Order: sequence, then C-alpha cells, then structure tokens
Amino acid sequence: MRPEQMRPGVQRPGLQRPVLQAPAPRPAVTADDVEPDVRRELRSLGRERAERVALHLASAVAALGDDDAGAAVDHADAAVELAPRLGVVRETAGLVRYRAGDFAHALRELRTARRMGAGTELVPVIVDCERALGRHARALELAQEARSLGLDRSAQVELAMVVAGTRRDLGDLPAALRELELPELRSAAPSSIRLRYAYADLLEGAGRADDALSWFSRVSQVDSAGDTDAAERVLMLHGLSIESLDDEIPVEESEGAVLDDGAVLDDGAVADAESGGASGRRVPDALGPDNGPVPSTPDGRSSA
Repeated sequence: MRPEQMRPGVQRPGLQRPVLQAPAPRPAVTADDVEPDVRRELRSLGRERAERVALHLASAVAALGDDDAGAAVDHADAAVELAPRLGVVRETAGLVRYRAGDFAHALRELRTARRMGAGTELVPVIVDCERALGRHARALELAQEARSLGLDRSAQVELAMVVAGTRRDLGDLPAALRELELPELRSAAPSSIRLRYAYADLLEGAGRADDALSWFSRVSQVDSAGDTDAAERVLMLHGLSIESLDDEIPVEESEGAVLDDGAVLDDGAVADAESGGASGRRVPDALGPDNGPVPSTPDGRSSA
C-alpha cells in the first residue's frame, strides 16, 4: 500500500501495519446495492460486519462511477481490512485498483482472489495487468495458457482484446488486428461495441483511415449510451473538429448530419460528439454490469 493511501490509524498488538480508519459510506449508498450473490458470501462474517463490508464494496463501485479513484481505493482497502479471507472482497479490491491504474497492487489482489476460487472471468484482467506493467512476454504466455481453461465466450473476447493491445504495444499491428477478427465483430449487439471500437482504433493506427471510418460509424450508430467517443472519431476522420461542430453542423436546425459517404450521424450521436461522449470515457467501467476489462497501457490509457 502506498504511503499516500494510508489513513491515520491505530496499531494492533502483534501486527506490523496500522489499521485503517474506515471512510464514511458514499451518499445514498446502502448495503443492499451490492449484488445478491455477494451478499450471500458476506453472511459468513456475521450481520454487523457483513453490513459494513457491503457498504464499503458498494461505496467503492459508486466512487468509481463518480471518477473518484482515491475514494474507491479507500473503500476497497477498508473492505479488505474487515474481510481479508473472502474472495469476493479481494476480487473487488483488485478490480478497483485496476481501474485506478495501480496495476501491481491489482495483480496481487486478483491473483489472491483466483486462489480463493474466483472465476476465470478475471483472467483477462490479470493478463492485462501484466501488459500494463510492461511484461508483454508474460502477458502473451498467460493468455496462451488461459485458452486451455475453458473460458466462456465473453471472457474469450475480452482476452482477445487484451492480446491485441499487447501486440499493438509490441508494434505488430497486423497480428493485433487478426486477434480481433472474431464472429462477434459482425454483431450489432451492445456487447460488441467495445470490440468494434478496438478494431476501428487499430485500423486507424495501421493507417487504414477509410476502414476505420466505416467501423467507427458502426459503433456510433449502436452506442446510444455514449460509452465510447466513436461519434467524435467519425467527425475527426471527416476532417471536422468538436470546436467547429456548431459552425459546420447546426444541430438545432437539422434532424441529422449527412457525412461525405452518405452515412447519417443522428442528433444523439452529434450531441455525444459535442460533449466527448456521455462521460468522456471510451469504454464502460470494468465494474459495471456486463462489462469486462479495459486493455490499458502503463499510464492507464485505453489503447486496444
């Protein structure tokens, strides 16, 4: 634990580290905000302690939603302090550290969670931590081993995105693109948004601007929640900028912006482009429903 993340505390006899003073729960957060299966796992702690741990877990996730990584880490640490032997607690702590960009600590927590029985859906995140720490050979080795673990299809797709990001880091863009050429790429389902975005991003990096435009356009058409900046990327590839959008495309006077290739960018996409997306993020949070890991570079930027 980094010194700046320590809170003033007391020293328990026989322990070499101080006990953290627990942060107050986030406003409007309750213990019932955690998933039912998590609540069931917490029952072994006793009612009072289970309630406190649940509050910290829910507060950690809420803090991430508010882009307050420091508070999220504090709550995750407090939960671990109260229940260090529960896999679900270590798993949440690892995912919080991952989202906060503390990949070394995240890796330790996630490995601990796996030893405690956490599912294989954590494997892509573990591999991505190795990648983010600059250990690309180790990341590829783990990814190869993981493919024999019987990952479900969602985890396989997540792993493919991590491996693609790793190969991109190593400068092998053709191999990175091949990793993402999956059947799901042709699906318009919301679950394929991040895969399509990653593919478009790689195409642009490979100098294939026309192909990248096509794929970013597909993403913008189905990304109604604005979880990516695909609409903005479409505009940029057409030579437009957000600053000039009001002059070039008067949203209030049109029902949709017609691009050079005849594609229509609807008002919702234009509005998202103006604001950089609903939250300024390119991808959904790792701890949100049905969301997987975000392939990240050592400085925390999404790049896969």
